Parts: sequence; structure tokens; C-alpha cells
Amino acid sequence: MYQAVSFETTWGKWTVTKDSMMGLYTWDGIQLLPSIYQFIEPHYDMNNEFIVISKDNKNFGLTTIKGVKILELKYPRILDFRKNLLHVSLIAKNNTPRKMILDTAQNHSG
Repeated sequence: MYQAVSFETTWGKWTVTKDSMMGLYTWDGIQLLPSIYQFIEPHYDMNNEFIVISKDNKNFGLTTIKGVKILELKYPRILDFRKNLLHVSLIAKNNTPRKMILDTAQNHSG
């Protein structure tokens, strides 16, 4: 049993929450992501669709809109992803936000 269920009309998916963890289902009830994530955020436009996920809000990864893993949960907060380039946000040692680009084609370990 879920504590919260919401339908995201813009992308036609159900977001569910169980024991403070989030999961994702298709409009017709097929599970895309199990309820094991603290963070799920869809990104979509005409040429690019992906979901940013995290189990701990510290290490982030990507899946396709269908829930297929693109990148492992090892990156800082992901803001965008284009042509193997991640736009990420880091917190510097002096606690100020810092944005940078990571090339996942060079950093990706599978």
C-alpha cells in the first residue's frame, strides 16, 4: 500500500511513495522504477527524455523514460544531459553552489 500516489499529466506517469521512497509507473500500471528512490525527476523535450534518480540525494544517475538505466548513481545533482554531457550542480568546500559539465563518455564505467 502506498502513502501517496499522483498522476503527472504532462508525461503520463504515476509517481508513488511508500515508506518515504518514490517509485514510478506507466499510466496503465506497469512499474518502471521500484519504490527505492528518494528523488525522481523527469526531464523531457522534443529531442531529449530522461529521468534523474537518487537513492540518497547525494549520488544521482539517469534512466530512460521507460526506466532503463543510462548512468549509475554516482554523479552530483544532475541538471541536464545532452550528447553524453552532464550539467551538474556541486556544493563547493565553502558551501557555495558550483555548476559544471561532465563528459560521461570519458567518465562512464558501464
